[in-house]
Amino acid sequence: MSFGGNNFEDMWFIASVWADSERARRRYEEEWEEEQKEKARQVRPQISETNRARIREISRDVENNLRGIEAEEKIHSYLNPGPFARVPHYELKNVYLVDANGMSHEIDFIEIRETGIFCIEVKNWAGDIRGGRQDKYWSSNGNSRRNPCFQNDTHIRAIHDIIGKKPHITSVIVMAQNNARPLGIDGVINLNDFRSYMSSFTEKVISSEEMHRIYSLLEQSRVKMSRQEHVENIKKYGK
Repeated sequence: MSFGGNNFEDMWFIASVWADSERARRRYEEEWEEEQKEKARQVRPQISETNRARIREISRDVENNLRGIEAEEKIHSYLNPGPFARVPHYELKNVYLVDANGMSHEIDFIEIRETGIFCIEVKNWAGDIRGGRQDKYWSSNGNSRRNPCFQNDTHIRAIHDIIGKKPHITSVIVMAQNNARPLGIDGVINLNDFRSYMSSFTEKVISSEEMHRIYSLLEQSRVKMSRQEHVENIKKYGK
């Protein structure tokens, strides 16, 4: 077989062309493999609808918890304003008390002032809330919830067990999402109205000495308890 001209030069030319083609083929294969690897890295894992629903539920729980924490911080700041607006008071925050029956009580705030003692419960319930003062359950966006007034009543009884039957303790339920007004229940207020509500109590009913005594008794009676321990206690005593 003859390619014309010098057979050696022809063979060298063919070998060079073949080598270049082989290098091009390998380069193409390497680039293709790298491209597939990059695509694989970019592919998002498939999430089932069940897991998607669970993720949405967790996200809502996190958001609600953050809103609840924000509401409690606002209340704390209202109770402890700047130096020109301060009043003599004692504040206990996130208190766990155990009553004579062994039942634990988680109380958001106990505020002790010359104008009274206030047991404050914060609720971060969204949407339309319906219920009456004597109803066992309320509804929030169609979900059944235990009447927080009854819940706070048990907290107040636990406080009275420690400090005695007097002085009177005022129950305050604060709706963090400012949807309390349609309820029309005394002591169930919007977060936005908390400062003015507390300022509406003007008559001095407790002396400075009594304020200190009550604070000391409650501070000595509060127990260290985790949220999980409290939940287990509630289950045990069927609260």
